[in-house]
Amino acid sequence: LEGKLALEGKVALEGKLALEGKVALEGKLALEGKLALEGKVALEGKLALEGKLALEGKLALEGKLALEGKVALEGKLALEGKLALEGKVALEGKLALEGKLALEGKVALEGKLALEGKLALEGKLALEGKVALEGKVALEGKVALEGKVARSLVHPCTFNTWLHTLTSHLNVSNQVTHSELGLRPLDPSTTRVQ
Repeated sequence: LEGKLALEGKVALEGKLALEGKVALEGKLALEGKLALEGKVALEGKLALEGKLALEGKLALEGKLALEGKVALEGKLALEGKLALEGKVALEGKLALEGKLALEGKVALEGKLALEGKLALEGKLALEGKVALEGKVALEGKVALEGKVARSLVHPCTFNTWLHTLTSHLNVSNQVTHSELGLRPLDPSTTRVQ
């Protein structure tokens, strides 16, 4: 019908011709100008599309060929020229991406081992030159060690003398200034702290 030839009980549909002795055997159709060549057939409902060969039930997709005896076995796909060689595979949902091994949920990114959600770099968090060691933080050269702050200690006598000098320069009453600060007045006869 409609210029279609019924050859050997097979029907060449939609203007497709069984040419050069090639035929659509066993109820399989050669569609879209694809040929079943060299006794290879599209079995089990698998189609040989866009020049891809369905060999041994494996699909070679997107122009990827199973060459040199290398095949995508056990449902594993050789994508983007990546080969599953020497029994190395991406198993249990782990991806081998850009040479990074994702093992046990740990990701090796930029040479850093993300171990249990921590950046394991000699066991320390190296952030902008600050080292967090056992909960102690070295910030801007100040050391917070067990809640104590290391700062330069000023002798009480030196501090009292400095305060007296300051109040004198400001022409402020020694008594008032000390009272406001909650300090006892400075004894003019001695530099000893009252």
